[in-house]
Amino acid sequence: MLSEEINSPNYSKFYYKKINEKIRITSIEFISRICYEFKLKEESFYLNINLLDRFLIENNEIDLNNKKNIQILNCALILIATKYEEIYPPLIKDYINISKEFYHILINKDEIIKMEFNVLKLINFECLIVSSYFFLNRFHFISGDFYDKKIFYLAQYFIEICIYNINFCKFKNSIKAASCYYFARKIFFEEEIFIWNSNLIFYSGYKKKDFNNCLLILINTLNKFYSNKIFKNYKKSEVYLKFNKNFYLNISSFFDDFLENKNLFFHYKKNNS
Repeated sequence: MLSEEINSPNYSKFYYKKINEKIRITSIEFISRICYEFKLKEESFYLNINLLDRFLIENNEIDLNNKKNIQILNCALILIATKYEEIYPPLIKDYINISKEFYHILINKDEIIKMEFNVLKLINFECLIVSSYFFLNRFHFISGDFYDKKIFYLAQYFIEICIYNINFCKFKNSIKAASCYYFARKIFFEEEIFIWNSNLIFYSGYKKKDFNNCLLILINTLNKFYSNKIFKNYKKSEVYLKFNKNFYLNISSFFDDFLENKNLFFHYKKNNS
């Protein structure tokens, strides 16, 4: 049986190695923009983040204080993820052009290919993962509200905000998906029996108490995000812009409006701390 922890980053090493979180956030922003611009599969995005974190944690050779090296790394990561997940992945020249046009960084094909090999060698060519997106899909299917995409996209929006927070990433992917799906359902349902219903308890194997710690970090991360402590202006972040598109039912704007009216997660945090 395939374990959900296969090829998971060892986040316990993250602070030990003193990895620059700003570098990580910048990389996630670039990855998110590319994935949306080229209409890549969601699985490509989640594999990208997995590869990024595994490389940041295990790398001992490449200087990532250099902006050019970071951009080469980001392009190589996307190249690997799209080759693995996509039928028609973007071409290397696309990444080169975007790096030049939007980031004013000149890189070439050989540099990306060399970095691609370095990444693959470091991870031993292991790209198979079981992402939180996989579990989110499953929870949404078994919840009984499969056709309500708003709940699903809101939970996905929460996951992708919390990806910026290493303390959230430390949890198992099923726990991350469960906490985000629970909190998204809390926006739409008032009674606890409907929020995490019997189907979800039975088929997920989780009761609310099993993911409560992750849920509290989720709420704390949302507080930071909406207080502009992760970005200077959260509305300009790639994750907010992505989920403010029609395809995602403008779910980030929907949540803005919800917070203005009810301020739920601030209240929830206060009652559960």
